[in-house]
Amino acid sequence: MGGPDDVTLEINYGGVFEKGESGLEYKGGGSRTLWPVDADLLSYFEVKGLAEDVGLTNIEEIYYVIP
Repeated sequence: MGGPDDVTLEINYGGVFEKGESGLEYKGGGSRTLWPVDADLLSYFEVKGLAEDVGLTNIEEIYYVIP
């Protein structure tokens, strides 16, 4: 079970970002959802490491959205 600072991290890969009616949308590719992830520990290197832990390699760019 997650703690009070945990968030859900969705990792999209293999697709593209396109402008849609509701803003920027991700098209194609796949996605992995990770939960729980401690929001206080998220950094570039932490996100990259989590992606590598689920088998994603050759990471070129990381984008994020704060809801």
